[in-house]
Amino acid sequence: MLYANAFGTLLTAGPAFALWTPIDFADMLPYLLLGPISVLGQYCYMRGYSLAPASLVGPIDYSWLIFAGALGWVVFAQVPTLLSALGAAVLILGGVLLAQRPRQ
Repeated sequence: MLYANAFGTLLTAGPAFALWTPIDFADMLPYLLLGPISVLGQYCYMRGYSLAPASLVGPIDYSWLIFAGALGWVVFAQVPTLLSALGAAVLILGGVLLAQRPRQ
């Protein structure tokens, strides 16, 4: 987590300093909360990979595609195509089959 966050900070520090404009504290509060929330999410992501075999967690990780499609549909009114729905069905079927696989 340290390397990923340090790299992201170094990568975005230059543009941030070059384009910085002051904002009010009330406007800054959501951004200040975003940091700890994203670090917690990254910790949970890594913890999940440490608790289960990568062969199980890896394919399940692709479920973010389904959630991104659902979010696009609900928030931005982007209706998924038939091919997108087929891809989501394949991901769901793969996840169900992996979950039912006997443990070794």
